[in-house]
Amino acid sequence: MQTKLKSAARAHSLKIRAFVGIWLSEPLRERAEALQQNLMQHCPAQAVKWVERQNLHFTLKFLGEVKMEAVPALEQACRRAASMTAFNITVAGLGAFPSLWRPETIWVGIEEGKEQLAALAARLEEEVAEHGFAKSARPFSPHLTLGRVRDGRYSKDLGLALQKAGNPILGCQPVSSFTLIESRLTPQGPIYTPLADISLCTVPLL
Repeated sequence: MQTKLKSAARAHSLKIRAFVGIWLSEPLRERAEALQQNLMQHCPAQAVKWVERQNLHFTLKFLGEVKMEAVPALEQACRRAASMTAFNITVAGLGAFPSLWRPETIWVGIEEGKEQLAALAARLEEEVAEHGFAKSARPFSPHLTLGRVRDGRYSKDLGLALQKAGNPILGCQPVSSFTLIESRLTPQGPIYTPLADISLCTVPLL
């Protein structure tokens, strides 16, 4: 009995790293990967950590460390935030943070559906805040991260490549659900494990 109680206590105190996101659809992953490969030609392989194909996603809310015991309540908070109609997004445009000529994070943006995505992110902010998760200090900026620059010596080359690429359009995908995801960091890159898939409404709420 004492051993079981100790095991339960350990499980009670376990923490994971988590976020809420939307997976990129498979057809768009293929096009994003092609765009990554095009940009790879302008810098050495080790200069940028490119996001793996299976990990491409839009982050709605980064949660940080989450106690395992809090996951069920967090899932319910996400489900409450899902009370909006499904919508479409058009994934297009190429940019970088903090700027095109000093790229640290390379990304693709959103054209159609930006307002709906921002509204969904705002709902999540409100719901998870009730469980102690701080609201973001920055305005929500929906983007698909393609890679993170490791070596600033190639910033100029990457900036030129980004400018030359213009305004690529990856395509349109429906947003009918989002996912609560565990992120486990490893030397080879993050490993993402879905914890809960949350569906949006398919018809407007009355």
